[in-house]
Amino acid sequence: YIPIFLELRRVRPNTSLLDYLLDSLAEIGLKTSTEGFQELASSGRVMLLLDGFDEINEEDKQQLIAQIEHLVNTHDNLRVIITSRPHSGMEVSPIFQVLRLSDLEGEEYKAVIFKLLEDSKTATELIKQVRAHQGDVSLLLKTPLLVTLLVLNYKSFQEIPAHLSGFYDSLFKLLLQRHDGTKPGYRRQRLCTINDTEYRLVFEAFCYLAKKYQKGILDHPAVYRTAKEALTATGINDDAEKYITDVVKITCLLVRDGEEYRFIHKSVQEYYAASFIKSKPDIIAATIYEKLFSKGRYAWQQELRFLSEIDAYRFRKLGLIPAICRYLNLDQASLLTATPQEVQHTI
Repeated sequence: YIPIFLELRRVRPNTSLLDYLLDSLAEIGLKTSTEGFQELASSGRVMLLLDGFDEINEEDKQQLIAQIEHLVNTHDNLRVIITSRPHSGMEVSPIFQVLRLSDLEGEEYKAVIFKLLEDSKTATELIKQVRAHQGDVSLLLKTPLLVTLLVLNYKSFQEIPAHLSGFYDSLFKLLLQRHDGTKPGYRRQRLCTINDTEYRLVFEAFCYLAKKYQKGILDHPAVYRTAKEALTATGINDDAEKYITDVVKITCLLVRDGEEYRFIHKSVQEYYAASFIKSKPDIIAATIYEKLFSKGRYAWQQELRFLSEIDAYRFRKLGLIPAICRYLNLDQASLLTATPQEVQHTI
């Protein structure tokens, strides 16, 4: 086959897919006419690789789908492969077979690291740090994009953050900006009008509320209600449906699977729920910590672990010390002056 690779985001509104295809061929020295391409396509020698259908503006998708289907229907021997994130609209076309790419499994992330880093010594050192990481960052490396973000982080700082919280803290912004930032002049279309900081604030509230309602997997009504409540909780005025669509399509931290939504990894929800608690003023945080250290301490164990890193002072002051006092039936003043024997006697 002759592979022809086209980035669909470069198709301009007033340009047909066929014109863009001919211009792309001319750029690599294969200048031909419409009739010439039709003859070439009919030969069975051409494989058309159309990349990033999800990056097309919503208002242009129907027209582009029609053009792609027309191209396939008029050239029986033309092979066409389209890549896209899930639920972009292309998957409903009856003339294409939908294949879902599996996540990276086991230690497959190593091959991606070696592919991304030309220096094998640097790649080996990064893999060594991943394997030795006390937070087990390897559990997050489920897609080439997340491995790419890890590599970008490592190239910037020459190390992986000692705690998972350090990696998570930069993850949302990296996913929201860096993936598109590697493509000159391109910014993925967003449905919401809020800024990057507001996207994160709402996501933190969303993660906290989903955990509060004990939801790891949410159906569409639940995800909509939770997003709407998160927008209200943060005082940000925007559409909940649009917000969820943006988070799914741009960050991939929330994944849509049929009619259900789930976090790409449970620890993502746990970190950003903890980050939401950290952002609360003392009077509210004290109430939350009291609940987490009483009935909820087992259900919220990982959130508390993150809070011990990112909100260390209040974790101890508002959560851990009061919990110890309740357990020993002592007030804080008595705890400070109690001898080990007195403490043992209260147990």
